[in-house]
Amino acid sequence: MQVRHQDLLRERLALLMDNHKIADVVFVVGREERDFPCHRMVFAAQSKVFEAMLYGGMKEAHTREIPLPSITPRVFSLMRCYMYTGCIDIEPDDVFPVMAAADQYDLSALKRECGKMAHECINSENVATALRESSMMREHWLTSECLKFIDQNASAVVESDAFLDLSEEDIISIMQRDSVVSEEIDLFQAVVRWGKFQRQRMSQLEAEDKVPALPVILKSILPHIRLALIRPSDLINIVKPTNIISIETLFSVMAYHVTPENVDHHGVMYQPRQKPFIVQGALEHWGYYGAGVRQFTYLPKPERGAEATDNKSIVYLGKCEDNAGCRYTVSDIPAGTYYVWVCCIDLPHSLKCRSYGSWDNFPACWVGESDGSLFLVPTWIRSQPQKLPAGSHTWKFGSKPDGGFFTIGWAQFIFTTNPAFEPVAGHLYNM
Repeated sequence: MQVRHQDLLRERLALLMDNHKIADVVFVVGREERDFPCHRMVFAAQSKVFEAMLYGGMKEAHTREIPLPSITPRVFSLMRCYMYTGCIDIEPDDVFPVMAAADQYDLSALKRECGKMAHECINSENVATALRESSMMREHWLTSECLKFIDQNASAVVESDAFLDLSEEDIISIMQRDSVVSEEIDLFQAVVRWGKFQRQRMSQLEAEDKVPALPVILKSILPHIRLALIRPSDLINIVKPTNIISIETLFSVMAYHVTPENVDHHGVMYQPRQKPFIVQGALEHWGYYGAGVRQFTYLPKPERGAEATDNKSIVYLGKCEDNAGCRYTVSDIPAGTYYVWVCCIDLPHSLKCRSYGSWDNFPACWVGESDGSLFLVPTWIRSQPQKLPAGSHTWKFGSKPDGGFFTIGWAQFIFTTNPAFEPVAGHLYNM
């Protein structure tokens, strides 16, 4: 019965919204100056801003027509509908403009509804916009959710156009996080791209000699880039040519790569980014010549095996046995650069054997070869890095580049996004 009463109330309020004969105020909205006949009481009852405007000491309290030039007719129409009926049905592109209007006019209930909708439709293309808007409106819970999404999809997010519109504070918030899943060199290049965009925007408003240099624009952000996580080759070939990192700092980082235990910090961050993932997948085994297909689904594990470890960069562990080829599928994997460590133990024979590993339809990025003695003890070999977009991906392992049969008797895998991670030599992990 209560639900029915609510429906009747909404219907009557909707009729009131369309009854222009008894309207006592007209909002003239946007540059188009479109007229919206409304009722003062409805607006004042739900918004302190409108209450002050319509019944306070402001001049709008004594005029029939009130201009609202800073809001578009479309956004005002959606906001008005919510104020009369308590319901709103908007397209994803309208969520943030309506949310900003709700913030401007102190419509907290509408603002919360828009925040929920924004959270539901977040993706790699719009999360930067969501972060910017939620930060400006101090919607801390939505800001937190945006940052969590960026953690797992950073590689795609930093390449979006919306990333360039983030504030310096938002960029720093991202770079400060230990849980960002991305190659550090990609974060560095994204920050440089952001800085160049800001400089280009400034040059449209100021004379060239008054526009700050790139190192000045990035002065507050660069200390949060963890240069020590960048490979020496990338430091030389990518970072140094930008001329935004001092030679002294680069020398300190290069020295760290040689003797990490003997290097002073000098303002350089050496702390690794932690990359925790929990993913589910299936490992399929084939017997000789494809006979006897067996499937195994392992429970998700945030860390390697059942062992205690401080390294949270492990995605998942899988293993295959019994002279088989295998495919390992992970679902909903975040975008990032992945490495696969493969540990093999050869069959007790002296034959040469070769095995390959590859992601999806990419070329083989792992090759292991044995003369019959190399894999008698656990031998870990790391794959070449492979950039993967967000989604489901399959690791194929076998004696052919496409994941066919192989002659290794036992193998174990570690999937990780941490280029610095190394398994313990000669050690197998408890599955």
